[in-house]
Amino acid sequence: LMSYSNFIAWRYLKSKRKMTSVSIISLISLLGVIVGTAALIIVISVFNGFKGIVTNILVDFDPSVRVTAESGQYLSDPEKVLAEVSSLKEVRSATMFLSGKAMVVSGGVNRAINVIGIVPKGNERISSLSKSVVLGHFLDPDKDHQILIGLSLADALGAVVGDSISIISPAGIERSLTQFYQPKVEHFVVGGIYQSDNKTYDGYYAFVNLPAAQYLFASPDSAVSAQMVNGVDAKLYDLNKSNRMKSKLEN
Repeated sequence: LMSYSNFIAWRYLKSKRKMTSVSIISLISLLGVIVGTAALIIVISVFNGFKGIVTNILVDFDPSVRVTAESGQYLSDPEKVLAEVSSLKEVRSATMFLSGKAMVVSGGVNRAINVIGIVPKGNERISSLSKSVVLGHFLDPDKDHQILIGLSLADALGAVVGDSISIISPAGIERSLTQFYQPKVEHFVVGGIYQSDNKTYDGYYAFVNLPAAQYLFASPDSAVSAQMVNGVDAKLYDLNKSNRMKSKLEN
């Protein structure tokens, strides 16, 4: 049996009259519902796809949680912090890093970039950087003077795998301006070129082994130390628990 509501709807949709005003209004309403529903489905699908792409790009390169020093430039005991973070059940993997700004020079071209010192094996467990290498290979832990640069940066510098580029450290740069002191300049060989589909990373981030970064950013007045670590990056099993994890670590 047809319900009352279905009967009323069917009555107006199948009016025996020829194109009465009610039939025209019903047709317009029906088309409006169809178009509106289709537009809503398309917009939601596009936004979901865009969100997925952006999330994949960011999550693949950025850690779920980053632990840095509460005061000062370096962690007071990076090994202890790494052990504590790694022991948490929510953490899939964790690794140390050292980052800083420097000037890269190659073939008369120079650019201010971010140089990140990483532990290659540790980085592979929390990031897709190693999978994004399109030319050459990922960092070799046994080769300190090897560097991994983005595709946009390589294009700007005119550098290819095997080329040597110079990195000017900010350490002691003030002294070089007031005294007869040469800024610290380190030469690196391009071991690989990566492409992350993120213009900021590809154009302004370079990666080296952690010991090389520690030497590069060490102050002229102090010795190179393995304690020179800015923080610990952690990858969680569930990204949605990042805020809860942040609160847990702060407490």
